[in-house]
Amino acid sequence: MVVSTWTAPQRRVGAKLLPLPPLPIDIYLLVLDQFVYEPDLQSLSEYKASLLSLTLVCRFFCAMVTPKLFNELVFDGDDDCEIASMSYGPHNAWFEAASSGDQSACALMKKVKKFTLSNWRDEDDPDEWKESECGLLILRTFSRFSSITELNILRTPIADDFMIMVYQLPNLRSLNIKECVFLPLADPLPQPNSEMLRHRPLRLRELQLGHVDNFKYYRKSMALFVTTSALRILKTSDSQLARQVMKKQMEIPLECLEIPLVPGDASILSDFLNRTPTITELWLESGGFEDDEPPPPVLLDIHPDALPNLKELHCPTPTLPQLLPKRPVTSVNLVESQDWMFAKCYDNELVVPYAMYSELPLYEFIPKVDTLVVCLPLVLSALPCRGILRALCTVHERKPIMRHLKLLPFGGINVVWAFDLVFQHQLIVDLLSPSFPSATAISLNEGVEWRCDPDTKKWKPVMLAPELYRSLLSAGEQPFWMMVNATDFEGLFIGLFKEEDLTAEILHRLGSCEACASADVDNAARLGSPDGSVGVEEFFLATFPLADE
Repeated sequence: MVVSTWTAPQRRVGAKLLPLPPLPIDIYLLVLDQFVYEPDLQSLSEYKASLLSLTLVCRFFCAMVTPKLFNELVFDGDDDCEIASMSYGPHNAWFEAASSGDQSACALMKKVKKFTLSNWRDEDDPDEWKESECGLLILRTFSRFSSITELNILRTPIADDFMIMVYQLPNLRSLNIKECVFLPLADPLPQPNSEMLRHRPLRLRELQLGHVDNFKYYRKSMALFVTTSALRILKTSDSQLARQVMKKQMEIPLECLEIPLVPGDASILSDFLNRTPTITELWLESGGFEDDEPPPPVLLDIHPDALPNLKELHCPTPTLPQLLPKRPVTSVNLVESQDWMFAKCYDNELVVPYAMYSELPLYEFIPKVDTLVVCLPLVLSALPCRGILRALCTVHERKPIMRHLKLLPFGGINVVWAFDLVFQHQLIVDLLSPSFPSATAISLNEGVEWRCDPDTKKWKPVMLAPELYRSLLSAGEQPFWMMVNATDFEGLFIGLFKEEDLTAEILHRLGSCEACASADVDNAARLGSPDGSVGVEEFFLATFPLADE
């Protein structure tokens, strides 16, 4: 199975050699380099099948492609269920050969760089591996995968003998353990001053450990294993592991830190952040409290000159004043105890819920942003539009300086004003533009953007989703149109259609014919508007009155 010698491929047609010199090796290498794994276009098994075919072309191709073929191995217990029920499977032969010391089998194992074990928990007993000969052989031969640099263990029971083998991997750089059960131990794992860990290189750069059970038996040895000067990324949901790592009085040049924010660890976290200037990504999740209780405030003591390289910040809102000011942050995520209450700022775009915008003095933390997106309440269709927007405009005296203001619902098209361009224009001129004077573009939905002409100072609509609006305006009789009023502005909607495509129904919806005008007057009279000037807000409130009315 292992190629020891090879020569450059000879040029031939079938079995007949051609009287031509061999192509340079670099040409063949360029061809082979085109075979890369693209998850969006093919599955890993399809990619491996293509590589396997290449290994059969010639000894040279076999020698060049074999490292790629074995570079990444995924052993999924769900995928191997059929193999597991057989007495002898294709993986088993390889593992048995390696277990017996076969040189070719062992040589192939050394080519594996990325190794993934997933879904090996028994459904009836989560603390046990699935009954599978393949699974047992994986455990028996795992120590022979000595070249592994990235190890992923997902939904798999973990015992002490397996973790000892993991600790002894000499080239391990990334360790990812998610949704696993650590099996109980009578005694803690041996510590790094033992023979097991003393001689291993301290090169682990990344640890991700989340949502694990019974980790208390392994926590101390894991903390000592990862706490080295090589560690760059630490992501864990285990607050006690994070505490043990941060308490070590040594320089750990972390670049990414993602841990729970526990009130009792505020001083330890503050001290660690103050002495770790290399951090560029900081993710603090609220933790250490019951789900039905609000998180207690956590006060961090961060020096003004600490975290000079911080670029990405994810934290609860109360900690923002301690972490954001005067730091080169380009991406912000604010998270409250409610899962839906979030705010994020990325590439000079700040996205914030309406309630959070109302409560948080954004100007103090983010005085200038290119785009401000306020996510309006889900219940907007049952509330007066002008009242909500008037509150938005007046809640803060000082507002962030922005170029583009977007007021969008939580997904979808806002039926309250999506097709009423006259109503949108009135809202912008009367409320939004005077309250946000720095804005030169305003959007009240994803499909239409209003832009201010720098010379005339007039606001004009620009269509951003012509296909969507064209399809909706030309739709047949739909319940949707029973709730929505459509008014055009400077021919924006009419311009979406060719003249021959403008049906009487479309013209009626856009108020462009006498029949439409007559119908609108009749509808307006029923709504108590004798002049026929019925905006979509009034239509909505008359059709679906508020409970207190």
